[in-house]
Amino acid sequence: MVFLLLAIFLLFGVSSVLSSLWLTQWTEDPILQNASLTNTSVYLQHRDLYLGVYGGFGVLQGMCEKSISVASETFQT
Repeated sequence: MVFLLLAIFLLFGVSSVLSSLWLTQWTEDPILQNASLTNTSVYLQHRDLYLGVYGGFGVLQGMCEKSISVASETFQT
C-alpha cells in the first residue's frame, strides 16, 4: 500500500510538471499567437487540443489528490 501511495505522489508531481510545460507550449504556439487565424479551423483545432490536454492533466491531478486523501484516511483508522 505504501508503494501505491508513493506512486500516486510521483504521478501527481510528474503531472504537475508536465502541465506547466504544456502551458508554456500553449502560450508559445505561433498559430495561436497569429490574430489573423482566430476562428479558423486550424486555430480552433490547436486551441481545443491544448485545452483538452491541459484539462486532462487537471483531472489526473484531482484524481491523485482524491486517492491520496482516501489512502491517508484509511491509514489513520
